[in-house]
Amino acid sequence: MKQEPTSGFARDLSSVSTPGNSGRTLLNETELHRIYCELQDGHRFVLKTVLPNHPQRAFLVELLQREYHLLQQLDNPHILRVWQMPDDSELGPAIGMEYVDGTSLDEWLTTHPSAASRKLVLREVLEAVEYLHERGIIHADIKPQNILVTRDDHVRLIDLSFADKSEYVAQQMGYTSCYAAPEQKTPQQQALTPATDIYALGEIIRLLFPYRYAFVVRRCLRTNPNKRYATIRALRLAINRTVWWQMGVVLLMALALIGGLVAIAEKNHPQEAERTTGFNLDTLHTENTRLYAQFEDSLRRMPYPYREFAAEVSTYFGSRMDTMYQSYRQQYPKHEQEIETDYMSAYSKYLNQSIQARKAYPSIYDAWRQGAISEEEYNRLFNLYYKPIR
Repeated sequence: MKQEPTSGFARDLSSVSTPGNSGRTLLNETELHRIYCELQDGHRFVLKTVLPNHPQRAFLVELLQREYHLLQQLDNPHILRVWQMPDDSELGPAIGMEYVDGTSLDEWLTTHPSAASRKLVLREVLEAVEYLHERGIIHADIKPQNILVTRDDHVRLIDLSFADKSEYVAQQMGYTSCYAAPEQKTPQQQALTPATDIYALGEIIRLLFPYRYAFVVRRCLRTNPNKRYATIRALRLAINRTVWWQMGVVLLMALALIGGLVAIAEKNHPQEAERTTGFNLDTLHTENTRLYAQFEDSLRRMPYPYREFAAEVSTYFGSRMDTMYQSYRQQYPKHEQEIETDYMSAYSKYLNQSIQARKAYPSIYDAWRQGAISEEEYNRLFNLYYKPIR
């Protein structure tokens, strides 16, 4: 078994089991887990435990133990470090992990990070997933909420609840619907591969860079896993080729301007010139306002008023907005920078609304725990959003 890290963060967690520990604070509650921050000897760390009284608690504890054993085998700066798994007398089995002073990827993006910061985050996410794949581990639940970004713009990949060695992932322990690959949603038992994670990474790339890597994203999101990039290395090479291609286009455009080729091109292609000069930002604003109103209306009219389904609605309309702006970008290439600037403003508004919607609605588990729905209804809704984890 791998030894615990020897850094100053490695702590003996045996003393955290005192009930009513005043140094314990609830950080977050998901549909499956509670995350606590613990203060001991001036150091912070995190305890992750299964929700009490969860209908599938026994199996979730098994998943928690499996996650701990997986994390013990890992040593990568971009994957959350694990220390011990104390049996806390108040919480029950819990994983003791490092505390990360940061925020989730989707919330981090609302701060309008620079392109350089977004590139660094993407690079570190790819490094973390590649590290897992080199050890035969499929994460199987990559999403913005499972990517923490620190105050200095570095990444920690978290939550390996559904991860496992590739030869075992055919069990398909579970997934989050918004970012799951098609093969994770099929009723047939299919072995998952690195291409499963690459599908989710396509969504992450699109979130970080809505336009820049459109061709790369399209291939990541192929329905057939065999037609996606087979490895993180292949994905990284495709991203780098796109960067060099874009630099070459910029250089050619500069040469064209110097040689007067732009004028010749417009003369030879009057329809293209007319199409470009016909750009009207107000029309784009009108379309975006209409789409945003549909988004807000769909949130109000959700058949199931719970956080999970608000996330589904947000993902759907985010994709529609991406498509709309991409269409304008292709139709009016000379206004690409203007369109992208407008997109970043519109996307920030959409993202803030998405986050507020997730906070405004209770989770399915909250509704069941508070007696708003029966256990039968909880299981039905749970299985609508998540694949059954047994």
